[in-house]
Amino acid sequence: MEVNVDSNKKLYRVAPTFNIPAPANLMIAGNQETGPFVPTLDPSYVFRKEMLRDVLAWLADSSGEGLYLFGPTGCGKSSLICQVAARLAIRFSGAPLAYALDRALTFRAEPATREAIRQIVQRHLGDEAAVLKG
Repeated sequence: MEVNVDSNKKLYRVAPTFNIPAPANLMIAGNQETGPFVPTLDPSYVFRKEMLRDVLAWLADSSGEGLYLFGPTGCGKSSLICQVAARLAIRFSGAPLAYALDRALTFRAEPATREAIRQIVQRHLGDEAAVLKG
């Protein structure tokens, strides 16, 4: 499934990594190690080829440009990025992470704990934490 590049990077074979039909020699670079900000892999996630193609092309040669994904609410933009990041061990943070953290805390923490964590997230993410509900 993967080929070691150096101690920090790894080349992943696209076909088995994303469970899509692709040439056997098609590879994409990712990280060797996972970490606290690498999303959880969902083995049942099904990639839409067109969307995945665009993200992998951007990862292969981003030229310092940002990646802009658009579509209606619920079309899979955030889940696509999270699942690509999970499979390539890419750390991912930002508004979706803040939202996920908020959703998890809403159901599992006391109000005072939720508020303390919201303040910590706000300090570290700034405006991106605006999605956190009050």
